[in-house]
Formats: sequence, structure tokens, C-alpha cells
Amino acid sequence: SYNSISLCTVFYFLIPFLVIVSSLYNISKKFKNQDIKNHLTRESYNKYIKEIFLDSYKSVFIWPMITILLFMFSYIISNGSFEIIDTNSSFSYEILSNPVAFMLSNLLNTIFMSFFWTNIALLIVPDTRNYIISVLESIMIYFGIALTNTFFVILLISKILNKDVEKYLDFFDVYTYHNRELIPFNILCLSIALISGLLVYLKYKNKEKIIMKLERNS
Repeated sequence: SYNSISLCTVFYFLIPFLVIVSSLYNISKKFKNQDIKNHLTRESYNKYIKEIFLDSYKSVFIWPMITILLFMFSYIISNGSFEIIDTNSSFSYEILSNPVAFMLSNLLNTIFMSFFWTNIALLIVPDTRNYIISVLESIMIYFGIALTNTFFVILLISKILNKDVEKYLDFFDVYTYHNRELIPFNILCLSIALISGLLVYLKYKNKEKIIMKLERNS
């Protein structure tokens, strides 16, 4: 049954795109229309920002919902069993031997990484306010960060420590659980989400700067 999930992981490469596209749709439109000026006459800046953030963060649930559907489909086609018949390089036998822990860990990581992708989009949109450009830049920045981490940071730290640290620092390949430890992987994904969330907070903390950006790009 896990083979069916493994075969579907190729489609997960579309997930960052779907999450970013969805998260940016309304906020880019509101920023482009200078919606913020009208709202600030009736409500506080913090309240307005919280409302558009909540709207963008709804996209966080896209990947978890797809994952749940895949688990359900896998369970159905395996006749109500998660028996391990044959494993490939994506999932080790040790991890799959405890399906409940694996599924919970996997779901948590889909949420954490979806927050990360959405936060990247939120960091980009005030500077462009153009929906298509914001989507493309967000995707490029995500892959740029991930590839830099994979082919520079991890290699450098591994060389310094003389130890393979890929399984502890590689958040790009969130679809492969071979040679992974579930809890450290969860901590890594959570840390990425929290760091990006802090950057979003700092970006939007200054009301005057955000308004100036939107006016300059109008």
C-alpha cells in the first residue's frame, strides 16, 4: 500500500506551486487595488494584516488534505491493511513498520513546509504586487534556498564536521524518508516554518514601510 503512496510522490513536486498560487491570489489583488488604504480608515493596521494573513494561510491545508486522501486511497486498495510488501528508496522498512507514527509525522511536515512556502510568498508580494511575478519569484526563491542548502550548506557543514548531516538539514527532499529519523525531521521542518514566520513578522511590523512599498509600486 505504501508503494502507491511512493508512486504518487512525484506529483508532490507540484504542491509548492499550488500552495503559493493559492496563498497569493487574494493578497496580491488587495495590494494591487490599494485595498489597505480603505480598510485603515475603519480598522487598525494589525487587524487588517491578520485578516489577509489568515486568508493566505488557508492554503496551508492543501497539501495535508491531499496527503490524507492518498493515505485513505492506499488503505482502501490494500483492503484495509498497511502491510509492507516491498519498499523502495523513498521509505525505509523501519519507518513504515510504524505506520501511525509515519503518517502523523508526514502530516506535520506537510503543514510546516506549507507554512514555509506561504511565508516566502508573503515576503515577496509587497514588493511586486503583481500576481504572476510574485508567484514566479516565490517559486524561484524557494528552489534557490533549497538548492543552496542542499549543495552548499549541507556539504560545507558535512566537511567541517567530517560527518554526513544531510538527513538532519535537508528540507528540500521532503518526500523521501529513507535514512530519516522522524522527530529530527519534524524539528527541522518546524524550524524552517518558524524562521520564515519570524521574517514575515519583521517584514510587516512597520506599517509605514509597507504602505510606502505599496504606493511606490502602484
